[in-house]
Amino acid sequence: MLRSILTDRKEEVGAQLLSRLDQLEMSITTALWYYYGDSNNWRLIIASPGVRRKGPKHFYQVIQSFLLKLRDRPISLSEIQVIDDNDPFVLWLRSSYGNLGKVTDAHLDQLITGAVVYRWPE
Repeated sequence: MLRSILTDRKEEVGAQLLSRLDQLEMSITTALWYYYGDSNNWRLIIASPGVRRKGPKHFYQVIQSFLLKLRDRPISLSEIQVIDDNDPFVLWLRSSYGNLGKVTDAHLDQLITGAVVYRWPE
């Protein structure tokens, strides 16, 4: 099976979204496009401790508001997953791969099928 492609436009909009969430002081600790091989799709994973306090609905509303302002809408809300920064996925990233600055690209490629990282959990 051919792996689906993450477009440059989606990467760009993901970075713009993260910038907007930072402006709103949403405390994003982890943000990355992650490739799920079993379903052959990419999802933008966004983690924040604010999900515990305000709930994911608040984050999805802010994100949807941002997406609706884009003319071409290259990302749909269904491609985004908002999670708590203590979610098992984030804990797995942190414990399995540690500080991304210490992980070589070759090592990361062996461990993760596909990822575009904006912010890595500390």
